[in-house]
Amino acid sequence: MRNTILFVIAAFVFAFYLCTPANARGTLNKSGGNSSAGAEAIELPERYLGSLKAPIVIKEFTSMTCSHCAEFALKVFPAIEAKYVDTGKVRFVFKDFPLDAASIKASAIASCLPAERYLPFKKAVFDALLSGNFGNEKSMKALEDKLVLFASLAGLEQEKSRACANDKERQNAIIQSRLDAEKTYSITGTPAFVINNGKQVLVGLQSVEKMSAAIDQLLKDAKKQ
Repeated sequence: MRNTILFVIAAFVFAFYLCTPANARGTLNKSGGNSSAGAEAIELPERYLGSLKAPIVIKEFTSMTCSHCAEFALKVFPAIEAKYVDTGKVRFVFKDFPLDAASIKASAIASCLPAERYLPFKKAVFDALLSGNFGNEKSMKALEDKLVLFASLAGLEQEKSRACANDKERQNAIIQSRLDAEKTYSITGTPAFVINNGKQVLVGLQSVEKMSAAIDQLLKDAKKQ
């Protein structure tokens, strides 16, 4: 019954949701293999880069079928990572906010990947998305085959990838995470960036300059306290 309710809610949300069309590299903290496909209770691994002691925490909500998310990941985030994450000023947390069935499958597979392979997988998906080699498949089977290929290149066995992609409990956990984010932060599009638990919320593709300005202001405010 819970499965049915969650999928009905998700279908309703997706039907009326307008994507602000469209992150990632490095080594993450936790493994994505803690929960096996088909387990009754799925605990999604938290993925982040940066120090736990960083004064600024940015939660980035993305869909893997969102071109603006891909553009931020490939063209903007590397500069933010070098300037703020690598210097201990920002902890950057990666959160799923799927916009359609395809992105739910992609997020489900990503949640099963070892920590160090999570961002390379997302980068492969985003590279393909921006180059027109992902997202225009004629069937869900063809799309899943492509995701399984990306995951196999990232080190996940094909059988495991398919099991994760079609694991209803895992999918429900991802959908519920999205619904919780909508309720908590009133997110209206992707990518969305929740800074310091909602002190600032930026929605849509951000430039290096705009993201830097928001971070610099919060760092300045933190020094005054």
